[in-house]
Amino acid sequence: MAKTVLVLLGAYLLGSIPVAYLLVKSFYGRDIRRIGSHNVGAMNVARNLSFGLGLLTVLLDALKGVLAVVPAKYWAGSGIALALAPVLVISGDIWPAFLAFRGGKGLAVAAGTLLIIDGGILFWVLLVLGIMFLLTNNATISVMAGCALLPFLCWWQLGGFGWFFFGIIIALPIMAKQLRLFEAKRAQFPRFLNH
Repeated sequence: MAKTVLVLLGAYLLGSIPVAYLLVKSFYGRDIRRIGSHNVGAMNVARNLSFGLGLLTVLLDALKGVLAVVPAKYWAGSGIALALAPVLVISGDIWPAFLAFRGGKGLAVAAGTLLIIDGGILFWVLLVLGIMFLLTNNATISVMAGCALLPFLCWWQLGGFGWFFFGIIIALPIMAKQLRLFEAKRAQFPRFLNH
């Protein structure tokens, strides 16, 4: 039980490390929350500052997911740790304790967790995201489609209906963040009409 608690606490704190914020502060002396979309994530870094730094952000964020799930899978030896560590590291990225609970979108971190849990799931999620983006040219719709399919992919790839619920709890924080971003954009839309 003690191992499980340590793994889960560690997962959230690891997720809370604001990679994009730290890299932009170190390399540019600026606050990523005041640049571009104000999102503390790789896409904002790549679009507004440096593609290379954005790529490094993706890799380090994915590494957070890997480092959170490896001890849950191989050290804690607990189903609870394996089920909740991905959720907590993703939630830490989205709502980081170190940045007043305003973080990234959790996508790269989720990719890192899925890589350790089952690379096949990650492959299918990325395929769905890619196809949806080609069809819609809309990142939010693409992410929502990937999240909607994630429970079914977990069930299919891992076997057993319990994995369906695992997919749901991983998808929930990402969907919550996407819906919040969508609502924020929609609230700004009338302002664009007045300009």
